[in-house]
Amino acid sequence: MKVVVCGGGAVGCTLAYFLTHANRDANDDVEVVVVDEIGVAAAASGKAGGFLAADWCQGEDVDELCRLSFRLHQELAAKHDGALYYGYRVVDAISCVVKPHPSTKKPKANIAIKSAVVPNWITDSSVLKASPMGTTDPEHVTMAQLYPRDFTEFMMDRAMSTGKCTFLQGRVQTLDGANVLLSDGRRLDADAVVLAMGPWTPKLLSVECDYPNISPPQTHKIHSVIVRDDDTPSWDPRVVFGIVANSEDELEIVPRANGTAFVCGAHVPQPLPSSAANVVPDAASIAEILHGLSKFSGRTHSHNSIQATNACYLPQTKDYTPIMGKLRDGVYVSSGHSCWGLLNATGSGLAMAELLLNGKATSVDLEPFDPKRFVL
Repeated sequence: MKVVVCGGGAVGCTLAYFLTHANRDANDDVEVVVVDEIGVAAAASGKAGGFLAADWCQGEDVDELCRLSFRLHQELAAKHDGALYYGYRVVDAISCVVKPHPSTKKPKANIAIKSAVVPNWITDSSVLKASPMGTTDPEHVTMAQLYPRDFTEFMMDRAMSTGKCTFLQGRVQTLDGANVLLSDGRRLDADAVVLAMGPWTPKLLSVECDYPNISPPQTHKIHSVIVRDDDTPSWDPRVVFGIVANSEDELEIVPRANGTAFVCGAHVPQPLPSSAANVVPDAASIAEILHGLSKFSGRTHSHNSIQATNACYLPQTKDYTPIMGKLRDGVYVSSGHSCWGLLNATGSGLAMAELLLNGKATSVDLEPFDPKRFVL
């Protein structure tokens, strides 16, 4: 069976991993081609924070998928030494509200209580409120992190190492049955094609697959900064979901094992460019992130401390639920995972591999994500 996966992000590359690592008879092999216009992890999968949570979607359609995906991340990290190859580690997380201006008052008595929750790099006197998120029980781990680009590239490398998978750079133009036509005229014949192109999937579906427009009302751009200075290597492995009081500053701050810290701001509605190559960060948004970070750390983070500035778009559908499954004979889709794309790359990869190879997903129920919901 030959499968062409359109999209070199975490969802597509992890699908390639599970397709090439499935337990199948030697005489019933699989061949996988992953095609992407730019390269592996070129969009959000190379620019996200990499925070993973098992149980943060309780009551939602994705809850079962999230729990499966988190368990698979644990298993993959144990099997492949994820700590070494893509920075996998268990973390805690907190919500934290800080004052908009430095405090000159002496700390109150409850600061000691806050200090048990607040990371060592946040100024205690600036904290208005802080509380843990999720469990920190070492016997029941529910939160972790990884380096998104490294993880995505590792999944692709592992798939290619089997000899059953290749990567091809090219822009998907249209589909001809289950075959893929690239913009330069090349044709990729296949038994099945999977569309896993993140926020660019809806357009291809509607224009080339005669499928209803499932784009969200607005596409959202997220900016981020990776900083490193003399202090960041000592930051606690505790992810901070922070708010600056009396402002619109919302930050996700993710200290990493390599001594850097990933910091991203709020989602900003902006039109989606035609290509990931055209997604560039806005200087004003980056400045806002650094300004907000200073409210937590109590100091200015100079441009010399900036290792990278990035921007990416959330892959979403109009009902904000992933779309996964069979569109028509030979054509499948796996997209719309929103901010949980890195997390759910594993569960969706396994489930879609089962669907492609066995005709049915058995690891998780795909009915909530069925493409048919948009055409009924």
